[in-house]
Amino acid sequence: MIINKAILHIMDKQKEDYELSEQLLLIDMSMNEYLNKHIDKMRESATAQKGVCKQSSPVCQLLPTYEENTFETLSKSVATQFFEAYKEALRYEDINLLFVEYELDSILYFSMMKFHTKQGYIRNMDGHSNELILINQLMPNASQQIDEYFTINIKECSVVFKEHKKYYDGRETLLISGDILSCSCELSTKDSLKALDEIVVKVSNELEEDVLENTLKMKQFVKSCMETDKRIDVKDVAEVVYSNNDRFKSRMETLIEEKELPENIELQAKAPVAMRKHKIKSDTGIEISVPIELMDAKGMLEIKKNSDGTCSIIMNNIGKIIN
Repeated sequence: MIINKAILHIMDKQKEDYELSEQLLLIDMSMNEYLNKHIDKMRESATAQKGVCKQSSPVCQLLPTYEENTFETLSKSVATQFFEAYKEALRYEDINLLFVEYELDSILYFSMMKFHTKQGYIRNMDGHSNELILINQLMPNASQQIDEYFTINIKECSVVFKEHKKYYDGRETLLISGDILSCSCELSTKDSLKALDEIVVKVSNELEEDVLENTLKMKQFVKSCMETDKRIDVKDVAEVVYSNNDRFKSRMETLIEEKELPENIELQAKAPVAMRKHKIKSDTGIEISVPIELMDAKGMLEIKKNSDGTCSIIMNNIGKIIN
C-alpha cells in the first residue's frame, strides 16, 4: 500500500466552529504506519457496508476528472458538508476528519475517517519541574476503532463505508451514504451472515427440521469458505443445508430474496463471533457457547435425545473448568 496524501480537518466544540486545513500532513515513517493500520482495519471490517455512488452525487462527479489537486478540493467539500450537518443540529463536538489518498494493487482510493479527539497526559520535565500536563486534542492511537468512515475506489465509484444515523434539519438521515455520497447500500458481512442464520432457523422451525443441525451446517460451510474462496455464494447455502429437500431449498431461496441479500458475501480474515461460535440455549435458561470446530470434533460434545423427550448435553475430554 502506498500512501500518497493525507489532510486533517477539525471541528472545535469550544470555538463552535470548524477549521479546514490548507496544508497536507507530513507522511513520515510513523505517520505512514499509523495510516496503514487504520486503513487495514477498514478493509478487514465485517461491519462495513458496500455500495456504488450515484452519478448525481457531487463526490462522484469529481472522480472522473480526478487530478493532483482534486484531493484537497474533495476533502474540503466533504468536510464542509459533514461539519455543517453537525452545526445545524448544534451538536458541537471535537471531531477530526482525516482524509487519505492511497494506492493499492494499482488502484487509487480516496478515504475519510472520523475520529473524536481524546484527553491525555504527557510528562513535562523542563529542568525546574516534573509534572503531568493535560492535553485535550490527542488523536486516537492506531489500535482504536474508527467511529465512521468511507473509502471510494476512484475509478469505479464503488464505496465501502460505516456510518451511524444522524438527526438534523428535522429529519433522521444517513449522512455518509445519503447526503454526501448518494450511494446504494448492501448489508455488511456481519449483517448478511446474521440474516442467513435467521433464515436457516426460520425455515427449520417452519418445516419442523433440526434447527441445531442445520445451523451448524451453515456455519461450518461459512468456515470452509473462509479457508478457500474468501466469499460465499448465497444460493449455495440452501444446497448445503437442505441438499435432499427441494421444498426447504425453495423456501430458503424465497426468504433470501425477501431479505435482499447480495448474491455473494465477501468474507474477512476473521469471521464475526456469531459465525465462529454456536450458542446452545435451553428452556431452563442455560446457555453454552461452543467453538464451531469443537461441534464437529468427534466425541467432544454429544447432544442426545432422551426417551422422555428431553435432551442431554455431554462434554467429554475437558481438561478443567476455568470459570
